[in-house]
Amino acid sequence: MPRTAVRRTAVAASMLSLALTLGACATDESGAKSESKSESKGETAGAKALSAAELGKLALTKKDAPGHRFTEVSAADVKEASAVKLKKAECEPLIEAMTFRPGGKASAATTQTLVPMANAPKPDKDASPEEQAKAAMSMFSGTTTSITLASFEGEGAAEGFAALEKSVEDCSGGFSIDAEGQNTEFTKVEKFDHTAGDESFGVTLVLSAGPKETLTVNLVTVRKGGVLASFNALSLQGKTEKPKALVDAQLKKLG
Repeated sequence: MPRTAVRRTAVAASMLSLALTLGACATDESGAKSESKSESKGETAGAKALSAAELGKLALTKKDAPGHRFTEVSAADVKEASAVKLKKAECEPLIEAMTFRPGGKASAATTQTLVPMANAPKPDKDASPEEQAKAAMSMFSGTTTSITLASFEGEGAAEGFAALEKSVEDCSGGFSIDAEGQNTEFTKVEKFDHTAGDESFGVTLVLSAGPKETLTVNLVTVRKGGVLASFNALSLQGKTEKPKALVDAQLKKLG
């Protein structure tokens, strides 16, 4: 397999471990916007945390998002994905969001990855490692999205949202991570407008995938009451789409 393909496959594994999320477009300006943010937080003051079972019922199903293959992310997957190192401590909330970990003290959390079915061919059981790698890359020709739902008590969701937003601002100049000795540079961290739930924002991250090659991640985070919903969208081939349809479907279930 060409070296570039090996590099992209390594980044694929790393980024699938990161599995991307989220966004929200709140600002830190004074006046009406900051008041709106304060009022929004007030809505969560009495929020009651959901149990894992209750939260699971709010997760999307094949009926909610037809045409996707669903894979539940296990605790072991989360542990493996979180084994990354970074030099900028202020980027930790952003990395947490990208590795299935809700910031703050979540009472329960669940993550699943949705892959467009048309882009998920299965290699033959006797396929060579190169053919398996090619099939894996083909699977990511569409936009794969990982969705994390986390429930918080009281104002925990609003506080987690604010911490993530600040982390995005603090890391706007870029940062790097090390996953099992593989260094990945994020050269761009840029917010984009997104309106959903009680408050939300989106962020586009561009990372180096080899000489003259980059990958784009669209991360969207939405707060609805005491629940934070994070959407990590990534395509290893072609344009990474923003996960609008999945955000809309998830918000419909959150009520």
